Amino acid sequence: MPTSFTEPKLHYVNLDLPPRERWIDIAKEYKQDLRALNKYLTKKQGEEVACCAPLVVGVMAWGTKNLFAPTEFMEELEGIASVTEEVDLDFNKLLSFNIGYNFLAHCTSISTNKDPNGTATQDSASSGPYHLRNMDWDAEVLKALCTITIDVIFQKSGKDVFRMTTWAGMVGCLTGMRLRDPSDDTTGWSVSLNFRKTNEFMGMVRNIVAGMVKYDAIDFLLRKTLENEPTYKGAIKVLSTKKIMAPCYLTMVGLNADEGALVTRKRKGEIKRLTLLNQGQTSHDADAVVAKQRRFIIQTNICHWNDEAWYNNNPKWAGGDHLLENALERREVATKNLNKFSCPPELSGSSYDDNFVNFSFEMLSKYPTCNGETIYQNVMHPQTNLYRTRIVHDPPTMYQDEGTAKGYHSDDLEKARLLNSP
Repeated sequence: MPTSFTEPKLHYVNLDLPPRERWIDIAKEYKQDLRALNKYLTKKQGEEVACCAPLVVGVMAWGTKNLFAPTEFMEELEGIASVTEEVDLDFNKLLSFNIGYNFLAHCTSISTNKDPNGTATQDSASSGPYHLRNMDWDAEVLKALCTITIDVIFQKSGKDVFRMTTWAGMVGCLTGMRLRDPSDDTTGWSVSLNFRKTNEFMGMVRNIVAGMVKYDAIDFLLRKTLENEPTYKGAIKVLSTKKIMAPCYLTMVGLNADEGALVTRKRKGEIKRLTLLNQGQTSHDADAVVAKQRRFIIQTNICHWNDEAWYNNNPKWAGGDHLLENALERREVATKNLNKFSCPPELSGSSYDDNFVNFSFEMLSKYPTCNGETIYQNVMHPQTNLYRTRIVHDPPTMYQDEGTAKGYHSDDLEKARLLNSP
């Protein structure tokens, strides 16, 4: 079937309410749809720890609730569980779903100026950068997650504070934007989270131990930061320095041409930050290397300093995971397609923006950037508070034309490497 797209329903969460009450209406609306998620979580837990699943999940849930997770979020999940227990989705399963991004999942994230290939006039490309995002997850649960994909605006004291794309039952943030306050032209930024595989010894155990010693679960940290940090500079300082449970990639975008960054996170600090049009900003991490100038940054699930030679010399790096195996290819093809952007010279202002948004969604929908595990797509623009989401149905699983680059030997690979190297 051909790929099609729908917009998710927009919901509101009132942060002035007691935590247990904030998600009740959403939980009731999607309760029956969450049955499929429950079946998936039960199956996955059985695969990981077999007959010990209830005990192991119970111990992890106790540790999460009592040792490192914010009390506010635990109370929100308890409120949701009071509704979803009717479909056997209890608190422990909801919690494992919410912290799952600390252990799995993949994606493509892009920060780009409105003029990615340097051909637009200064007037038409003068506004701040855009943030593009494809969310990929396990294909086995793809349809179930598409059904419960929602956009949520969080309100406080009667004002819209931030917006995120999530799934009913998940209270942390994987993709979100702090909304710009019309009375303060320094506010507004966006963030997306990508999985980072490090192949470290006993990595899963280290993630759990990090949580037990009060390191943050990254999806909870992202949501807290969206609520509490109104500016890009404040947010990137927090998100590049706070101790986190698991390594990851964070793509961030602000208001100005140089406010776009790829933050490659360790549990403590970061490595080799990439930035848009940066002129020498130093990083908080002693090992960090500041980027050369670039118009866009593309992050899949491979470190930006790893090239084809590294990829070929580490054939077991991906562990048989298809999306990790094609991480370099996804970066290459996205680079090629982003460099194709062109806009009629007579377009400017909102017409130029509309053209770029349409191009961005088209580019995000090309295989393998969009693939059999893609659930939703976002185009965000913090400067104008533009936030668009599309749910992807029947995503492409192969190249649609012979002209698209296959493998890792196209002419665009070297350009991709240069754009994504320190």
